[in-house]
Amino acid sequence: MSMALVQREDKTRIDELSAAVAARRFRGVTYFVPPGLEWVEEDSPAGAVHVADMGVSLRFDDLTFNVAWSMNGFNEGLAVATDPVDPLFFGRSAVAVDASAIPPWPSRLGHAVEGISWAWHQPGDDCPELLWAVRFDFGVTGSAVIALGEVDDGTPRYMPDSLLVLFDENLARSYVIPAGESSSWGA
Repeated sequence: MSMALVQREDKTRIDELSAAVAARRFRGVTYFVPPGLEWVEEDSPAGAVHVADMGVSLRFDDLTFNVAWSMNGFNEGLAVATDPVDPLFFGRSAVAVDASAIPPWPSRLGHAVEGISWAWHQPGDDCPELLWAVRFDFGVTGSAVIALGEVDDGTPRYMPDSLLVLFDENLARSYVIPAGESSSWGA
């Protein structure tokens, strides 16, 4: 999958993306998975993390915030877009799975985004600093971190062509990658 990666140096775009979701009420979430694969809640340990595979769409009152993994040579990170999004944003044949009713998402429904944080990494010496994780804070109901990775024996580990959604703050703070400057919790 190849699309525009979010680069740390593009401060205008980062500010626009942050402003796009600030104070908006969260209404639902969709995961995008490969065809033939059904998202199974049991794949994720104790609701602390969900394996979202190809992409995540967070729905707000009047906006959808879309996140997908993207690779272009050694540049690997997150691509982010708001409505409208190209149908191929999540991959050639991604299948949408509504995850809004899967815990712990229901506790966040109707709550506004109180903050957004970004986590960066530099995957190679000649690569720019790229987004690898983004955190949405929903106040007292908790946070959700969308990050590159997969789950191996119940533990998140770096994988540039898969996405995780982490709900447990301690788990998100402990999830670090070799080229990252911070944990998936971000700054």
